[in-house]
Amino acid sequence: MRPDSNVSFPLFTDTACNGDKSDYRITVQRHVTVPEGLCVTVPCKFTVDKTKKLENAVGYWQQWRNSASYPGTGPCYVRVVSSKSSETLSEKKSNFHLPGNPDTGDCTLTINDAKTQDTGEYYFRIEDGKDIVLKWNYDNNPLYVTVTGSGYESWETYYPLTVQEQVNVLEGQCVTISCSINNKSFSPTARGYWRKLSPDHSGCYPIVATNDKSVTSSDKIQTFRLTGNLSNGDCSLTINDANKQDTGTYQFRIEDGEYRWSYRNKSLNLQVTGTDSESWINSYPLTVQEWVNVLEGQCVTISCSITNYKSFSSTARGYWRKLSPDHSGCYPIVATNNKSVTPSDKIQTFRLTGNLSDGDCSLTINDANKQDTGTYQFRIEDGGFRWSYRNKSLNLQVTGESADISVKRSIISKDQFVPNKEL
Repeated sequence: MRPDSNVSFPLFTDTACNGDKSDYRITVQRHVTVPEGLCVTVPCKFTVDKTKKLENAVGYWQQWRNSASYPGTGPCYVRVVSSKSSETLSEKKSNFHLPGNPDTGDCTLTINDAKTQDTGEYYFRIEDGKDIVLKWNYDNNPLYVTVTGSGYESWETYYPLTVQEQVNVLEGQCVTISCSINNKSFSPTARGYWRKLSPDHSGCYPIVATNDKSVTSSDKIQTFRLTGNLSNGDCSLTINDANKQDTGTYQFRIEDGEYRWSYRNKSLNLQVTGTDSESWINSYPLTVQEWVNVLEGQCVTISCSITNYKSFSSTARGYWRKLSPDHSGCYPIVATNNKSVTPSDKIQTFRLTGNLSDGDCSLTINDANKQDTGTYQFRIEDGGFRWSYRNKSLNLQVTGESADISVKRSIISKDQFVPNKEL
């Protein structure tokens, strides 16, 4: 993006409506350049006659169309976005949005998932009918938008994306959603992005999973992971410890050199179900030692309790899970009292020894191994109540020499044993 400095300009008036006034001014960038498929927010402020108070005003961004683009018609303004989202426009751009409130002089424009055909010249317009009819085109200060990219409109025909369009998952569980781009091999430097669409297409769509380490992802990077190998066209997505707030629509984007494409015609619709309550963490906080150091080969019991616990039933189930360093894959269960679940191989050394009926989630680790070093989190399920304590972690550090080796070194064979003699 190459913005010019924000400068305030006096504007020509819409004489048919308001006559010659000098109070109608706008502050907006003159030029904006954005790569195809990306998002840009253009700050914008405007003023109107000081004698008028805007109330329930409606703002518009209009695209200038000349007769060369539309033979048989004269030059004209075409409204492409309205601050009144329910308003029907003949050529509405669904990826354009006015997130600000025109009543406060905010004409900020957000362009999400920019397309090459969005390149053009745009003007802002304000309308308010509270007192006298106020209609104003700020037509002396255009915003020039340039969208760069390959514009390879046939990408989806040659390299179609296949993904499950509807996925249902229980809150707190893990799911890997298969995704593939057919007929295409990508370079090792190819970058993929899973983004979550906002219901009203406002703002910039947050990136929830990517293999591009230079991008600052949303907080979902803790649970969402692009686990497929893009070199093979694999764009599979893993969602760990699904949360109700994860419910929504997601789309995938690929970038490989000059090839950049957002699969707008293919969406993943995720539904996370459960009866979880966001107030759980306040009502039933978990207490656990956050940092534990133990020598290799030794045994340790780590106290854990759910404070103010409700009367958990005898069928309540608890799960200790180990987070992967890069949050990839499904977090393995290392200890649980749920016999129907197949835990990881750590079930031999990790045990949930607390009595959940008493709110006790204590964990015992037998014969600790250096590979056990890592971060662990606890989850409780009791009927309709399901909660993962994401804000509380047990960080385990296993250090030192194996106890078995130490013992062996201290053993003296019977042949070498000499009993003490009295002097």
